[in-house]
Amino acid sequence: MGFSTTAAVAIICTSLLLSISLALTSMLPSISDLNDSYRLFEKKLIERKETEIDITNVTSTSGTPFNLSIEVKNTGSVTLETEDFTIIINGEMHNYSCSEPYLFPGRIVNFTVTGLTERGETRIKVVTGSGIERYEVWSV
Repeated sequence: MGFSTTAAVAIICTSLLLSISLALTSMLPSISDLNDSYRLFEKKLIERKETEIDITNVTSTSGTPFNLSIEVKNTGSVTLETEDFTIIINGEMHNYSCSEPYLFPGRIVNFTVTGLTERGETRIKVVTGSGIERYEVWSV
């Protein structure tokens, strides 16, 4: 009885150590990925909190079709890439050109939307890459 009990305990301990080792080697990469994802989420959350913009001026050209110029000021503390912005006019996304590739804090850039035909009250929405948005209602 003494030898079989010792052998059984040795087998159980060995298999327990092997299963713990197997579980840890499969879980560690997942925990590392989860940690990296959390750090990225934290960085984006801070960036979003420090992002602030204002629409300072809207002008249009005469005629049909017409162009709309939207001046946007960065009142936050994060440098924004202008290619990440989205311009929505009357509920439709529009392509645009911008005067600068980056919008630095305290600076103003000019977004130009071309080929518009709908006159009257215009609802303009400017959205940054981090999701901060500003609205303006303007009459063309």
